Amino acid sequence: MPNARLLPHIAYPEMLELASSGARVMHPRAVEIAEAYAMELHVRSSFHAGAGTIICSEEAIMEDRNRVRGIAHEEHVARLSVVGVPDRPGIAAAIFAPLAEADIAADVIVQTASHEGVTDMSFTVSSGDGKQA
Repeated sequence: MPNARLLPHIAYPEMLELASSGARVMHPRAVEIAEAYAMELHVRSSFHAGAGTIICSEEAIMEDRNRVRGIAHEEHVARLSVVGVPDRPGIAAAIFAPLAEADIAADVIVQTASHEGVTDMSFTVSSGDGKQA
């Protein structure tokens, strides 16, 4: 983003969410380990001098809690939706088993609340696997 602002601090859970959602700043496991050992991480640019961002506990951050902390997106992802799925045990397995057999990884699975015994289910796959899925 051309007008992105530097965050002086970001909490472990927020950074973990960004890292898991495609932001290529930190590896999610590095954030998990730092949080487990209460270790602050100082992330800086390798291209220019600057203050960087400190990844730390939520208690250490004194900023307003209602700000947008970051936006992440993934390219080359397709979202598929299956509507009118009967809400009964085993249905999700029946949907995802053929994908697993075809070695297609489903990610970001979302299911709506059941209404009149049916639900809708959406999930993402690599865009290269979209048609086969």
